[in-house]
Amino acid sequence: MLSNLQTRMITSIVLLAAAFLLFYLDSYSVTRYVISLIVFLAAWELIKICGYQKQRLTLLLMVFFAIFIINGLLRYSNEIFIIAPVFFLWVFILYVLLFRSGEFSFFKDIRIFFLASGFLILLAFFASTMYIASDWGIESLFKLLIVIVLADTLGYLIGKYFGKNKPFKKISPNKTVEGYVGSLFGTILIVLLYSLNYPYETNLCFFNCSNELLFFVFVIPAFILFSFLGDLYISIIKRYFNIDDTGTLLPGHGGILDRIDSYLPSFTFLAFLDLL
Repeated sequence: MLSNLQTRMITSIVLLAAAFLLFYLDSYSVTRYVISLIVFLAAWELIKICGYQKQRLTLLLMVFFAIFIINGLLRYSNEIFIIAPVFFLWVFILYVLLFRSGEFSFFKDIRIFFLASGFLILLAFFASTMYIASDWGIESLFKLLIVIVLADTLGYLIGKYFGKNKPFKKISPNKTVEGYVGSLFGTILIVLLYSLNYPYETNLCFFNCSNELLFFVFVIPAFILFSFLGDLYISIIKRYFNIDDTGTLLPGHGGILDRIDSYLPSFTFLAFLDLL
């Protein structure tokens, strides 16, 4: 019988192998199908969490047609119409998190808000991911995945061994100020060291940002901070419905939403920034 840690490690290896396969194939079409599947599965988890199983077929068909429409918008370079509104939705969520302690009680039916905002967030994630893959290339997309993994890993390790101050006890009690700060500066340091060895790749391929000062002072910190926001928002939803994981699809890791939460706002932020 495998322990939870062993199961978690095996799942991580499988996910990492799948990511490397996508990078190796370097195919926009394959990436589009994979991201579509991820969004579809995440939407199914959200429907289940919010208690709309009876309407699941109708809701999933809505997601399917929305992805189809977004593909059309991407073809004609109109992705800004889905990415921009959801970027400002993330700004609103940040406001609620900082100034209302993550409470969305002013909504009459919070389940509808979680479901609707979740669908919009997932669709913007799809549009942003495909925009980055198309405009910057699969290699840049893969590097962005690595940055988030680094930030999450550093945040977990530093928070576990040095974390004392917990700013969001009710929402995510394991998250600490020390973990956030260590994750932010640790990831920036690693990317900085990378840029010293591969300056051309960093400036022209990593974030498609030719201004090095802007890159390190604003783009990377904002990208990482937005990843924290995604993790906290999914934690708010889990807290409201009193669940530990969004699903059981990934043994040892929970659900799809548990694994992509950090990418949801960070990718939308980057795509929105590039489209300005």
